Amino acid sequence: MSLLPPNSDIDKIVNGSTRWWAIWHTRFPEICDKCRQGLLTGVRHCEVPMAPAELAKMLLCLSISIEQLPLDFDYSALQAPFDPKEFINRCIAEIDKLIVNDDDFVATLPGIECLVLLSKYHMNGGRPRKAWLLNRRAIEFAQLTGMHLSTAKPPRPGDNLFQRRLRLWCSIVYVDRFLSLLLGLPYAVSDAAFVPQVKMQLRTEKPSLETYVLRMGVIIGRIIDRNQDPASMSLPATLEMDQDLEEIAKEMPNSWWDPSPCAQYTPEECCDRLIMRFFHNFIRILLHLPFMLKSTTERRYQYCHDAAIESSRSTLISYKDLRSLAGVNPYICKVIDFQAFTAAMLLIIHLLGYSEESPNHSKEQDEKDWNLVKATTDILRRAATESGGTVAAQSANILGAVCNIPCTGPIYNLTCKITVPYFGTITVAPGKKLADRSVQPHTQHQGSMPPQSCNEACPNQLCTPPQSNPGEPMTGENDGITSGGQTTPATQAGYTDDSWIQLENVVALPNADLDPNGYQGFFDDPRLGIWSNLNLDLDLDQGWNLNWSEDGNVLTTS
Repeated sequence: MSLLPPNSDIDKIVNGSTRWWAIWHTRFPEICDKCRQGLLTGVRHCEVPMAPAELAKMLLCLSISIEQLPLDFDYSALQAPFDPKEFINRCIAEIDKLIVNDDDFVATLPGIECLVLLSKYHMNGGRPRKAWLLNRRAIEFAQLTGMHLSTAKPPRPGDNLFQRRLRLWCSIVYVDRFLSLLLGLPYAVSDAAFVPQVKMQLRTEKPSLETYVLRMGVIIGRIIDRNQDPASMSLPATLEMDQDLEEIAKEMPNSWWDPSPCAQYTPEECCDRLIMRFFHNFIRILLHLPFMLKSTTERRYQYCHDAAIESSRSTLISYKDLRSLAGVNPYICKVIDFQAFTAAMLLIIHLLGYSEESPNHSKEQDEKDWNLVKATTDILRRAATESGGTVAAQSANILGAVCNIPCTGPIYNLTCKITVPYFGTITVAPGKKLADRSVQPHTQHQGSMPPQSCNEACPNQLCTPPQSNPGEPMTGENDGITSGGQTTPATQAGYTDDSWIQLENVVALPNADLDPNGYQGFFDDPRLGIWSNLNLDLDLDQGWNLNWSEDGNVLTTS
């Protein structure tokens, strides 16, 4: 209780963040109705609770509110001024020590709600591993209290907490499945303890973003089941799930898919519609991704390739619309920025490694795709200037550098290796195909970014590769330029026809050949020896890296 600011300061903080709660309040079923009204209106509807877990929830809501305040919020004008980062860190530390690690407190309904709220706080901050662990702990205590059983059938008369338990149970199961899909992990709760609750919610609530993601949660479980058994991965089962995704989309009102401007809707309603489109297409990407990467060797996977790329385009278009929506842009969380980066990276992989082999290859479409990636990069750069824009900044830096690869002049034997947290490692080796692209005039490259210096393209982070090897001339008989000024393929002796795009340690991708020692850091246990240390607090904005190397020697490291 000593952490709580004076009432007047709480009112100012909540008033300053009501727009965020108006947009996202349906994602927090663990908040009671009275407190929800207070967060939406800025008017106090409930007093400071005395129960420890309820007080922890209040501090978490206050911490989330502080993170969503405008950059120009004047903390010095408060009755008791404080440093926002220091205050939030103290709150989280105390909640973790006194509530999360106390089984007696956390085993109550408010305690479980506190775990879920803390999980969402970490997910919003770009810490999916930490969020996954806390959500799993919430599931364990929910099961111990019988929540999965008490919500599987209609409520008994007088059960005033039934709807609260039902929404909470559906929420934690869905969040577990979503995070497990991103992290390449199995989920915790079977359909037998989830589908009945989903059906009950669908019977009592009208179509909304909340009911849509619950339906999607069932399909996400099937995608995870498929990914956990990569040896027997089924194309027919994947196509069946794709059809089920389309059926779910058709069950929503047509207005939810209307691409025209939504002037007749409130910003909150527009946000829900755009989030649904974004989410639908992103999940479809992950559904088809494993088969998309096989499409060059087996043509029967061409549909999966086309579906993944089509969904990547739609994801980026929805992201662009979401970022341009008035009143919503400042509140986009880091995970959404990261998902947009993932879709853009997949589109780049398609353009560099698959597009020209496609039976329906279109240079015009390639041009549009490069322009879409460039537009996304520009949006991420603008988002990087806002509060919580660190993931957007890293994403823009990587995309800007990769887009610049084909237009940096002859690359000779340089290899580009990109490491992205929670995504994996992408290696682009030269090969004859990249050599051919590297000598084309800049103006002919589809949608490519203009050549930029290291500081212009990605300040303080990434550097483009050198134009040539030290001591080698920029022009001559072997540089791909004839005496007549016409471009010819640069077929340096070092180039091969081998695949020059490689994915490693992609946790969301089956058969990714994960390296168990690929995690950063180690600890030395006398009984176990040196053991890899998984950084559970790794943020989405940490661990990004881009290396240029020649014959295995690193030239530039960010």
